[in-house]
Amino acid sequence: MKFPRISGDLRRLALVLGGEAMQSGLHFGLNIALIALLPARDYGTFAFTLVLGGVGLTYVRSLTAMPASTYIGRARSEVVAHFYEGAFGAAALTLCAAMALIAGAVIATWSPDAAVSGAAVVGLWSLRSHLRTVGFARRRAGAVTSSDAVFAAIGVAASAAALHFAQDQLQGVLYALALANFAGAATLSLARRAPPRADFGRRARWFYFRLARRLAWSLYSVTATILQGQGVAFLVVAFAGPEAFAPIAAMLAFFAPLRIFALSLANMLQPEISRLVARGDEKGWRAMRNAWTLRACLLALLYGDLGFAAIPHLHLRSIEGHQPVLFIAVFGWALYAVVLGYLLPRILLEARMRFRDIAVITTFGAAVTFAVTVALLHVAPPAYAILGAVLGESIVAAATWKLSTQRFAAKRSAGEIRLVRAAPAPSSGATCEAGRSP
Repeated sequence: MKFPRISGDLRRLALVLGGEAMQSGLHFGLNIALIALLPARDYGTFAFTLVLGGVGLTYVRSLTAMPASTYIGRARSEVVAHFYEGAFGAAALTLCAAMALIAGAVIATWSPDAAVSGAAVVGLWSLRSHLRTVGFARRRAGAVTSSDAVFAAIGVAASAAALHFAQDQLQGVLYALALANFAGAATLSLARRAPPRADFGRRARWFYFRLARRLAWSLYSVTATILQGQGVAFLVVAFAGPEAFAPIAAMLAFFAPLRIFALSLANMLQPEISRLVARGDEKGWRAMRNAWTLRACLLALLYGDLGFAAIPHLHLRSIEGHQPVLFIAVFGWALYAVVLGYLLPRILLEARMRFRDIAVITTFGAAVTFAVTVALLHVAPPAYAILGAVLGESIVAAATWKLSTQRFAAKRSAGEIRLVRAAPAPSSGATCEAGRSP
């Protein structure tokens, strides 16, 4: 198989990263500013709200966005692609609403004033994430980047106004982020000249429910992944409160651009890897996995060098003096570096529908994370709990790589063939705009 020239790959990645960099820059700047402006408890609440948003994004990606990208990438006609977009759009809308309600209830347990604004951030951020992935699957990276620019511009302006004028700065910033996510999603629809599709009709429900049987392992897997990746945040907040999570959150936020790079790669490469797997091109997807993993690891090393040089010059008033900042920084960087190291093998397993294997791996990693974190919380200050997450991710990385190196039959599984063939061609008017009844 012929691959596009590396320069072409890098141009596409630069376009994708342009949008991700704007989002990352907004979150990064807000975190750095709020570390200095907010009390530890309020900053911990803000950071944990972003953790809940990340949970929402993870569920949406695994249960709606990733399957939508895979099936749209395999669609042989525009009509079928529209059907897939509508079916998964309805599922995403339902899931995002549920995640918003759950997040509001959780935040209300220690910060009732921030419950509504936090729920709005989680729900709208998750929905925009789904729409972005669909935009990439439809090869509209330019429209996605434009929407990211609007998100960042509105976010900066609204957050600055909130910090200057709002009596409750935490609540004001959360509402600003919710507004920015709404504006970004609306801009994406306008730039694509296509309204968000949400098909709640019988045929779409039948298709998704049939697919949901196969996604059951994905649901289990993503839950284990969340417990593994965010277990430290949940446990620290539960054991010691949001103020104890503040120093960990501060260092994770500083290295969060590596996570944004990981999301960029996933959005860019998921459709291509799915097509290679569907064609049985083992040589092609192995080459793509190895090449992009190497590039990702080199970027992690470069960003780590720059980060450790900059940390001593940061103003971290709320966590300085009594927190092991350098220790947290080292393991915060290591956490994201490990995730980047097994990102491509993970995407490959998803494209091959190996959800059961992913679930087993992440369950074991989550068990390690929880066991080590709970032990550390009993014998050491809460800041040291981050070590549990690094150990859990390292185990998952090793197992994911080992599984992704196994050969597999070029022919798709019978279950996958049945699902692709069983997808009904929608009748005219089968899809509808999000928020309207079919």
